[in-house]
Amino acid sequence: MVLLGYHVQTGNKDSLLLELKKSRNEVVPEIIRFLILTGARLSEAVNLPWSELDLQGGIWTLPPERNKAKNQKIGRLKFCLT
Repeated sequence: MVLLGYHVQTGNKDSLLLELKKSRNEVVPEIIRFLILTGARLSEAVNLPWSELDLQGGIWTLPPERNKAKNQKIGRLKFCLT
């Protein structure tokens, strides 16, 4: 099992998130924010079925067959849902 996230240096992440707030596009910044905060690959996020999400528990369980490393990954979503 691998935890998702923690792949972007804090200073760089904060600067990018601040710039994304200035965007006129409403969807793309949210996708980028999700990718940064979870450390997910674009293909993992784009093909994300609702069945992998536990919104009440704030958990994303990515099965081995859906990621490059072939390991189950568990991601915290609480910071993404606010």
